[in-house]
Amino acid sequence: MTGFPEFYEARRTRMRQRLTALLGAADSAEQAVDARDALTAVPDDEPDPGNEGL
Repeated sequence: MTGFPEFYEARRTRMRQRLTALLGAADSAEQAVDARDALTAVPDDEPDPGNEGL
């Protein structure tokens, strides 16, 4: 599936923006999510956990 990672990230960003607008979340909430994502991200040079058999 060519281009899926780019599609996924773009879709995720749009969904986060829409939810933030709908819920009236403050910028600090977005920063907390970004910090959590940075802590749980898997580097590209390591296999994704749970996908060993794929």
